[in-house]
Amino acid sequence: MTIPDSEKASSWHPIAAVYASVPIAVVGFWWLYHEHHVGSTPLWVVIVILAITSVVNLGSFAWLRTKPGPGLQMQVRLAVSAFSTTAVVYAIGWGSILVIGYAVGVAEIVRSNGSATWRGALGWNGAGILCGELAIQLHIAPSILPIGVAHDVAFLGFCCLGIVTQVLVLTGRVAEEAEEQLRDRSKHFETLVEHASDVIGEVDHAGIIRFVSPAVDTLLGYKPIEMTGTQLADVIQPDDGVEVGRLLEQLSTHPGTMVMRDVRVRHRGGHEQRVVMTFTSRDESNDGSVVINLHDVTVERALEERLRFDAMHDPLTAAWNRAAFTEAMEKACSVSERDGTSVALLFVDIDHFKFVNDTFGHSRGDELLIHVARSIQSCLRGGDILGRWGGDEFVVLLNNVASPDRAIVVADRILLALDTAPTTGPQVKPTTVSIGIATSANGAHSAVTLSRLADEAMYAAKRDGRARWALSPFDTAGAAEESGHQRPSAAAI
Repeated sequence: MTIPDSEKASSWHPIAAVYASVPIAVVGFWWLYHEHHVGSTPLWVVIVILAITSVVNLGSFAWLRTKPGPGLQMQVRLAVSAFSTTAVVYAIGWGSILVIGYAVGVAEIVRSNGSATWRGALGWNGAGILCGELAIQLHIAPSILPIGVAHDVAFLGFCCLGIVTQVLVLTGRVAEEAEEQLRDRSKHFETLVEHASDVIGEVDHAGIIRFVSPAVDTLLGYKPIEMTGTQLADVIQPDDGVEVGRLLEQLSTHPGTMVMRDVRVRHRGGHEQRVVMTFTSRDESNDGSVVINLHDVTVERALEERLRFDAMHDPLTAAWNRAAFTEAMEKACSVSERDGTSVALLFVDIDHFKFVNDTFGHSRGDELLIHVARSIQSCLRGGDILGRWGGDEFVVLLNNVASPDRAIVVADRILLALDTAPTTGPQVKPTTVSIGIATSANGAHSAVTLSRLADEAMYAAKRDGRARWALSPFDTAGAAEESGHQRPSAAAI
């Protein structure tokens, strides 16, 4: 068994205190001799005995510290402690009276080596007392008491020593059981932390990582020792890092507070991970430290985003589906009415789509739908929305248009893009579309009315020969013309 350096250092404190009292003991012996309260042993002999026993006692203590265990070292330590005390107290003639003083040695042995050593300690002390009383009986050691009285006092003292030893043992066992429970809990907690899939750590108020669990290797690709002492912000995306830093400062002054945040973190390999980071400021901490927990939600967030995307988009063309587009159109009309802006709606229908489906099959029809959707999307700008209304019909929402001419320009772009864009697979003629345009200024039309007007304009374009756009006659802002096909300005804009 290896004893930690800190524990070794602390175990020397009681023995150091005992040996620091040696000079006081020398002064005490001198006073007893001066007052003639000791036996016939010369003072210098007592001092020599005291010095020798101190050195031997200290040596046995050091030996036991370097080679701890219940074997020979322990028995030597117990014997040396007992007979050192015996040699000193019986040399001055007070052995029988100071039998209770053996409790000091017992207490030190039990404290530093455990309550299980009490039998050996009491046994060796009993042997020391027996030897001391035998020395008095044989007139080898002096006694300030009559021999018979000395034996009686020694026996009574040994009984008291036994009682004191039992008290020390009971106290020691309680402490040992508490320490054992604490060690078990600590080991259990360490095991939980070590094998937890979530990352558990501690940072100070400045965001310096003090501790991080092994799970960080799986989540971020770093060993715990690599992250200890570094900034938490180093593995957080900059935008989220600013908020986390501000949050740590707030938590450092509010003990017992728990906050959860969705945070983007950087893996060592360079890719991004999504985590739910829980921050808990410790109640018992005076240094503003915060416990952090990182739960990986990368897969969950990706699934949520995919579900949100699927809920709003057409699975074939990736354009907005009818429900999501209708909601966006209603919102745009409300904003138009509130802010006095204009919106435009383009209703796009593929010409002769039924012929393609019936002649070349539905797979070719699906390819054509994807081709048209991509071509339309390439003509739009940020903020414009492309939706699939159903079948071969697409819709385009233009928010905050300056005039209907902006919608006409987009329509011309779409006609030109489809006329020049390459297509794959068998095709009888180039892809063309008919486009109906309707606009609404200052909330003049509701979303339902706007879609109806654009649909009617689209059918007007078909009646005029297809492959062209037509503007609704109920356009509220007024347009430059009512129908057209690939206006000259389209390619230049």
